[in-house]
Amino acid sequence: MKRIVFIGLFLCFFLSCTREEFSQIPYAPVRLDIDLNFEDKILIAETGYKTFVTPRTEAERGMLGYGGLIVCHGLLENSNSYNLWAFDLACPVEAQKNIRIVPDDPKNSGAAIHAKCPTCGAVFEITAGGVAVSGSKYNLTRYSISSLGNNRFRVTN
Repeated sequence: MKRIVFIGLFLCFFLSCTREEFSQIPYAPVRLDIDLNFEDKILIAETGYKTFVTPRTEAERGMLGYGGLIVCHGLLENSNSYNLWAFDLACPVEAQKNIRIVPDDPKNSGAAIHAKCPTCGAVFEITAGGVAVSGSKYNLTRYSISSLGNNRFRVTN
């Protein structure tokens, strides 16, 4: 009887496990302050996005992730009041600092925004959580966004 229970537990454990694919993007520190009242107000509009590859302040120097950051106002609900999402710009397939995804130029507000790697052609949907649409088994590396109050947010990892 103990043998049957052991085999049953082993099979349940074995069959319930799924292989999870992790991005090959190396860890890089992230700290970016966003102000929707002034310089980052483009992010208020649904599907608005902005890329950050050079620091705007001394505090941001060396803190923009591996390949830079892209912040967008997503279509999916997120934990902050503006549904903001933040991702590393480095393509998770290529995993090199200088190979960055390039977002589409949306034709109309409210449509999903995709970003494509110019080297491998992988496509990601940035307004829906950075999920891979084609050409990649990895999603974009996502960073946390917390509210600082008064329409100001901080992106961190």
